[in-house]
Amino acid sequence: MSDVRLEQMHPIKRGVIQVPCESRVGGGGRFSEGQLIQGLRDLLVIVGVVIRLGCRLAVFFFILLFRIVFKVELWCS
Repeated sequence: MSDVRLEQMHPIKRGVIQVPCESRVGGGGRFSEGQLIQGLRDLLVIVGVVIRLGCRLAVFFFILLFRIVFKVELWCS
């Protein structure tokens, strides 16, 4: 194969990026309905966990800040 034809080919076919077709999602970048629903479900679970952790951290820091401010007020008076 000449160099010109190699340059015109897609990088995956040229061997620069070796990705077998079976490993790509859906075989051609297309999602089946089941994969899409499972992906959305996973995303919702992750978002829910992040929101819960964020709320817990916010409450923790609010209580911590409140205690520090309260101690400073007691100490200053």
